[in-house]
Amino acid sequence: IKLKEELLTRQALLVKSNEQQLKIAEQDRQLKEKELQNEKLLRMGALAALVLVMLIAIVLFSRYKLKRKLQEQQKILNIRDNISKDLHDEIGSTLTSINILSTLSQKAFSENPEQAKEMLQQISSQSKTIQQNMSDIVWAMRPDNDRIENLEVRMREFAVQTLESNNIQTHFDFDKELLEKTLPHEVRRDLLLIYKEDVTNIVKHDGDSKMNI
Repeated sequence: IKLKEELLTRQALLVKSNEQQLKIAEQDRQLKEKELQNEKLLRMGALAALVLVMLIAIVLFSRYKLKRKLQEQQKILNIRDNISKDLHDEIGSTLTSINILSTLSQKAFSENPEQAKEMLQQISSQSKTIQQNMSDIVWAMRPDNDRIENLEVRMREFAVQTLESNNIQTHFDFDKELLEKTLPHEVRRDLLLIYKEDVTNIVKHDGDSKMNI
């Protein structure tokens, strides 16, 4: 009887041990499933975060491109405004003067031919001026003329046309270190106009035979 009781006790212990092992195995299985589910959620979260980052990057890049496009459009509008202003201020006034001189010269032809001849000469001179001004506007707006070296060439050309044609010897002294530097178109335009005004005044008033630039 004792042996039977011991056997029964052992069997009960084995059964209990088996039940515990099964319980542990079930807990391990559930734990592994939970770990797999967590890994799956992490992968999905990482993928979602990556997609979100890509969407944000696309939105930011699109906004950057739009901003650059608007800046370029504004730059073009500013250039157009500058050209319009130059045409109105310089060429418009010259054309008005030519129109007035043309009307007066027609009236003076029969009464005062000499005065009419002077007016026609003024019209010719102003026509050359307006042509040169148009050329300066186009030159200043071209982006391939942004280097100071191009400004030097333009200045030399004007000196040849204006000074040497009036028997004025010209000497240029440019800092070679500056020739490769660049200038915005509005600065190039202003510098060229200042230079041309100075040269023209020297030809008109100074009467020098030599000029250093």
